[in-house]
Amino acid sequence: MIISGQQNLQGSITSVPQRIVSLVPSLTELLFDLGCSKQMLACTKFCIHPLPNVNTLHKIGGTKSPKVSKILHMQPDLIIANKEENRHDDVVALASQVPVWVTDINTINDYVNMLHQWRGTIAKANTVTLHLNRLQRLGHSLHKRYKDIRVAYIIWQKPWMAAGSSCFISSVLAYLGFINVFSDFQRYPEISVSSLQELKPDVIMLSSEPFPFKQSHAMQLQKLCPHSKIILVNGELFSWYGSRLLYWNHYHKELEQLLGMFS
Repeated sequence: MIISGQQNLQGSITSVPQRIVSLVPSLTELLFDLGCSKQMLACTKFCIHPLPNVNTLHKIGGTKSPKVSKILHMQPDLIIANKEENRHDDVVALASQVPVWVTDINTINDYVNMLHQWRGTIAKANTVTLHLNRLQRLGHSLHKRYKDIRVAYIIWQKPWMAAGSSCFISSVLAYLGFINVFSDFQRYPEISVSSLQELKPDVIMLSSEPFPFKQSHAMQLQKLCPHSKIILVNGELFSWYGSRLLYWNHYHKELEQLLGMFS
């Protein structure tokens, strides 16, 4: 059974799941942080947080290449997947025997709505409420903190790709007050250096993932885009919905140092 992220989770599962397989790295971390460690059965090799807890779980391949037969042999009672991170064919194969809840999170509000779905169905209600309260307090201090700074958020090289609209990164940028110069494009458009030169964003952010941009890339691009400030940013904090969002409590100070004159 495939359960859409928009469906009522409480009406789709009959009891709190006790054998969960997570195919989504950010949600694996969240499950631990919400006190669900005893319910966790397995996760992907890309589930790297939180350490050392995540190392206690069985590894069942990658997000795009899960070992379907191995997962089914474990007899989980719920599998958590994501529309973007996991392949449809794998989800269908797993859902033939196990309920698979497919999240589709493109905005911060989508994430908050998912947490409300988890309250009392996957995690204890009071634990979810505490997480929501922490998120709300942090949100008040970060909302529009970097107002009107024009940015290009780059996620890949060869070809160059940026975060456009209708993705979680764009939602985080907008919440913080940044203006995404590629907001007229959907999802993750291919771009060119010439488009960066023409748009002249105040800041070009090179993400640490999925492409591992380094200082050498920033220096090369700075020569091509002298009118923009080039900075390396922590991709997990812009693209991982879940517990990583709470790390903004400290990361905003580092970001302000990187932005320099723009903070």
